[in-house]
Amino acid sequence: MNEWMPIAKEYDPLKAGSIDGTDEEPHDRAVWRAMLARYVPNKGVSGDPHLTLFVGRLSLQTTEEKLKEVFSRYGDIRKLRLVRDVVTGFSKHYAFIEYREERSLLKAYRDANGLVIDQHEIFVDYELERILKGWIPRRLGGGFGGKKESGQLRFGGRDRPFRKPINLPVFKSDFYGEGQRERREWSRDRTWDWRTRDHDRSREKRRQEREASRAWDDNERERERDFREERGRGRERKDRERRDRSKERDSRKQREDDKHK
Repeated sequence: MNEWMPIAKEYDPLKAGSIDGTDEEPHDRAVWRAMLARYVPNKGVSGDPHLTLFVGRLSLQTTEEKLKEVFSRYGDIRKLRLVRDVVTGFSKHYAFIEYREERSLLKAYRDANGLVIDQHEIFVDYELERILKGWIPRRLGGGFGGKKESGQLRFGGRDRPFRKPINLPVFKSDFYGEGQRERREWSRDRTWDWRTRDHDRSREKRRQEREASRAWDDNERERERDFREERGRGRERKDRERRDRSKERDSRKQREDDKHK
């Protein structure tokens, strides 16, 4: 816990797929793809990675001239590259900006994140492909991006850092030994070693879990039934009050008509 950091210092697809970096098993197929991928950073990319910023979530209408106008406020730009589709030529909504000085980079990193350009709130971070060890891009199941709709969220980056894990004590157990499950090891041929899987769960424990789940379902159904009954009584009460008001209006109108006669 003392060595815990909200930002990843080394990229691990398994940890990036965990909200607190403590997962031991992949929870979606993209994590599996990233763990099996053998990614090598593009050697054709030039420039100093330690002076380069990544700018994402750009509008389709944002051009190189607009980016240069905005980011030149923080210092001299050595190189700017707006990534475009090789077929259509349309922007892919992200760019890389290399500064001449480190202080310009740090100022843009601090102040430019969250700026609105062409009605889009942009995201600014350091370039990670050539800096972060073990980096796997999003197209291979890695990255720090992802949408809530897909459920493939990634953590450990600036936009979505790790949440501090709960430091639970380790309880000793006669049945389970020390109480900590042995981690599965990643073998040299990049396949999971399933021999370390815990097979010691007893039938009695599984039966207790099923009974607890069944009891929870019964309680949930009972709460739902009570809620429906209460809602039905509320509707009846509202209907009764509505009828009483209607009768009162009719009687008041009848008295007024009799008075005018």
